[in-house]
Amino acid sequence: MVNGGFVLNPRSFHKILCIMLIALFSLKVYAQSEGMCVAKKCSLNLVSCFSEKECRNWLSCILKCGDDKVKCPSFCGLYFQSHKINQVTQCTIKNNCIEDGFSQYPQYSPDASPLDLTLDEFAGTWSLQASNGRKNIFDHECQKFVFTKDAQQNMQVTYSVPLEYKNKLRHIKSKGTLIKDSKGAFEIRYENFSSYHEKWYPKMIDSGVMAIEICFSGHGTCHEYGTIILSKEAVENWSSAKKRNVEHELFRQLQIPKESIKWIKTQCSHK
Repeated sequence: MVNGGFVLNPRSFHKILCIMLIALFSLKVYAQSEGMCVAKKCSLNLVSCFSEKECRNWLSCILKCGDDKVKCPSFCGLYFQSHKINQVTQCTIKNNCIEDGFSQYPQYSPDASPLDLTLDEFAGTWSLQASNGRKNIFDHECQKFVFTKDAQQNMQVTYSVPLEYKNKLRHIKSKGTLIKDSKGAFEIRYENFSSYHEKWYPKMIDSGVMAIEICFSGHGTCHEYGTIILSKEAVENWSSAKKRNVEHELFRQLQIPKESIKWIKTQCSHK
């Protein structure tokens, strides 16, 4: 049997699988029912995962997430990236072995149509300036979205964020495509996160600032996540008058009180 670049005979494969499953259960990476499903449906993917350091470190990171089913797994999935990790994730979700963390949130139901924007209006570099949402919203500092059109006139997006794990800093990048659906919402599908996608509902544009409601989907249902505030100018460079005006408009148009807005550092050295 050839798997992940190494050769295993059936006896060796079953021995390694048993050792691996004991480790998974003892470390509580999966609940028992989840672990049995993963073992039955995704055993080859798991064995392949254990053969790679990046994938093993990803599992170790997931182990530390505890009851956090959203922000921590999202961090681990961004920080550790490989084809083998994607294979495990896709297999477990495809076979309904694990429940994605976003399902704990209510289904997103927009109270009004999104702003009628074109893809071209996203072009350029936008920084995540602030967020308003659930406690597990992914609000790390210095997140950037760069939108550019390719030769086929498709709008490509490059997302970047610096993340630190065990005192080791990585400058993470994820590439994807932005499309507009028939209802006016925008959808981002990232190349390295094929098991789910984001839907963006622009709700406000004022003074070069864009407020977007986001929902995440892995199985068809889009789950409410929160609101992000993007701008091409770093919030650190805003005048106090501009910041007050943005806070006023967020409350007037979206009923978001300034006390619930979490402003985020945006000026970083990563590219």
